[in-house]
Amino acid sequence: MKRIQSRLATLLLILSLFVLIPTTVYAWIAYVEQKGFVTLESGDIVIDVHADDQYFGQNLLLDDLTFIDFEKDLINDQTETFNMIASPLKVTIDVEEDSLSLKNRLSFEGIESGLLYLVIYEGIDLEESDELITDYQTYIETITSSALTIPEKRQALLDHNQAVFDQIEALVLEAEEEITLQFVFWGDYDMLEVSQDGVDTDYAITLLIETIQARGDFD
Repeated sequence: MKRIQSRLATLLLILSLFVLIPTTVYAWIAYVEQKGFVTLESGDIVIDVHADDQYFGQNLLLDDLTFIDFEKDLINDQTETFNMIASPLKVTIDVEEDSLSLKNRLSFEGIESGLLYLVIYEGIDLEESDELITDYQTYIETITSSALTIPEKRQALLDHNQAVFDQIEALVLEAEEEITLQFVFWGDYDMLEVSQDGVDTDYAITLLIETIQARGDFD
């Protein structure tokens, strides 16, 4: 078990996803602790973070990341395979029983052209019987329904992803609470640069999870 403990500290969790398209995605993380500048409350910030039910800190392997045509495969769903070729990663942030109340800020770094992704907030304190969203095509269709053009639909998806990050940042978590998210990936043929051919394209993605006391403010 990996437990992050830092008295009066800001925790920065870096999840580095090395994506090899179209066959595999490799992911691992490193922990970095930073000292807080303001003392707000005496106690510990204690969280556990899982990816696909495994503790972060070990290598993860996700198979079958595949390129799609945005209009044909996503908007029109002509092949009816969009959901099947998705590469989802479930992430949970679990606040331990002896932790202070806290907030989390999530962000991506290193997102490049040719990679399509979706962020889904599944909820707080899910039961084992609760099913995660798997119909990503319908989910994205709902998000982008008011957009008329393909560029507008792409922007609507990006706006949704950022809105989920903003929602998580505003959420105060108490001891023994847990939130669940999904990060879902596809290759995007339409957005590949001229020099990229898809098959041999690598992506280095960083997911930052910054955790602070609930009474604190993010820089």
